[in-house]
Amino acid sequence: MNLDKTATRAHKRLLEKVRVGLENAEQRAALYTGTEGRTEGAEKAYASIHDKEALLSDARRIKQEAIERLDENLENFIQTAESSGVRVHVAADGASVVQLVLSIIREAGAKLVVKSKSMTGEELDLRQHIENAGVRVVETDLGERIVQLANQRPAHMIAPAIHMSVRQVTQLFSKNLGKYVPPDPERITTIARESLRQDFLDADVGITGANFAIAESGAIVLVTNEGNGRLVTSLPRVTIAVFGAEKIVSRMQDAFTLLEALVLSGVGRRITSYVTITRGGSKLATTGLPQQQHFVILDNGRSTMRRDSAFREALYCLRCGACNDVCPTFRMFGGHIFGHAYTGPIGVPWTEYTSTLDDAGEFAPLCISCGLCQHVCPVSIDIPILIAKVKERYTETHGQHSINRTLSNYESFVKFASMIAPVSNFMLERALFRIILQKTLGLDARRPFPRFTRHTFKKWFQLHESSGSRSVAYFVDTYADMCEPEIGKAVVGASRT
Repeated sequence: MNLDKTATRAHKRLLEKVRVGLENAEQRAALYTGTEGRTEGAEKAYASIHDKEALLSDARRIKQEAIERLDENLENFIQTAESSGVRVHVAADGASVVQLVLSIIREAGAKLVVKSKSMTGEELDLRQHIENAGVRVVETDLGERIVQLANQRPAHMIAPAIHMSVRQVTQLFSKNLGKYVPPDPERITTIARESLRQDFLDADVGITGANFAIAESGAIVLVTNEGNGRLVTSLPRVTIAVFGAEKIVSRMQDAFTLLEALVLSGVGRRITSYVTITRGGSKLATTGLPQQQHFVILDNGRSTMRRDSAFREALYCLRCGACNDVCPTFRMFGGHIFGHAYTGPIGVPWTEYTSTLDDAGEFAPLCISCGLCQHVCPVSIDIPILIAKVKERYTETHGQHSINRTLSNYESFVKFASMIAPVSNFMLERALFRIILQKTLGLDARRPFPRFTRHTFKKWFQLHESSGSRSVAYFVDTYADMCEPEIGKAVVGASRT
């Protein structure tokens, strides 16, 4: 089945994004700098603990059990949270959450909302919806504040502005504050902190996500490096935590085990600067009155993902971003191209279920199936196979690219090219013929081809096959057989010595 019009348009959009991304040298440099060393840093941090394998095995087991017992954990969490005075809401989809949050904000008569970093909020475009309702929203995480000022999505799960250079950030803050901001990261951080201080004091409503939610106590756990999450949950008279149901675990000890794996993989440290546990509202609210606390628990495709045995383990994701940091494609383009709300490799399956298959299928082809994402995942999610399944479903729905059909049958092409060599070599070296292949099959004219030969390895081997016993089975590939038979001959020669 040929690619349909919807997929053709999506493919053209992707190619244009790739072209623009390749031309953006400043962004590529920022991404390289931002991701360089993060994986090595995590490895060093893991080396400092007593038993890495035991920790990661426990982390996967805890997430697996939490998803299996999700209904029970959800019921227990609601009961224990409400017993402490929290108002708990369960929402089936993003639209329901948006309407609920807006109603809480209106009831509070809020003019200013301060918000801590939340992937669930990004999933719902929550800030944008609140702003469209005429309420001022200030992102208080520095990276989120940067992308808010740039009117962009976060480019990374834990480092939202990883794609931006110091020069670009300096320009943003200078324009926003109406004064010169020097191109110094430490000074930028200080200025951002100073500009946010009054917002924390004046805010009517604070909005956060949750890294974990504890069924036995009804508390949520927030992990930050800047302290903004603690201020967002402490000072406003109304706070709202929006998080997915998959964040609920049974016990506090479970949360701390997952916390250790999250921080080691995400930032290469044993612990972050701030771990905030909140339940029942803060007594530090600026009004002096009891703080009103809301927990909004979101489904939005998660129950469907849980019922799908092939995709259930995607719910184990800790949002550490390690798969982003190691991914060759992400390191080149960032999450604005290789991602949707959820970025990088794990963003592919998560986008199918929290958004649409079309959204996921548009950027899934950028995965090169290197497998590095699974290698660094602290809970060993088989991300490559999940991406492959998304690609398969997308192809079943929208058809296949002509170039993919051609390459899936490459052995027939290579065999034919070998049979008619040197004619095939002559044609493949002609620019006009390569342009024709690009127009008809989509095979880039700049892509180099190996030279083919009629004197294949298999023909040679039939004439030189040894009559003695053989201890090595050699499965020769098409390249060694029809392009570089000397490789095959060398292998056979080495096996006979």
